[in-house]
Amino acid sequence: REKNVNRELALVFTLLIRKTEYFETIKYTDKLIIRATHEGNID
Repeated sequence: REKNVNRELALVFTLLIRKTEYFETIKYTDKLIIRATHEGNID
């Protein structure tokens, strides 16, 4: 019983971490795209 709870907790944490990494990646990519677009407009 306790092992099952731990496995579920581990799964939840894994999903949360993946979700956070996913959003951080999107934010970072957006920044790169914005910067590239901005520099492209200057030229």
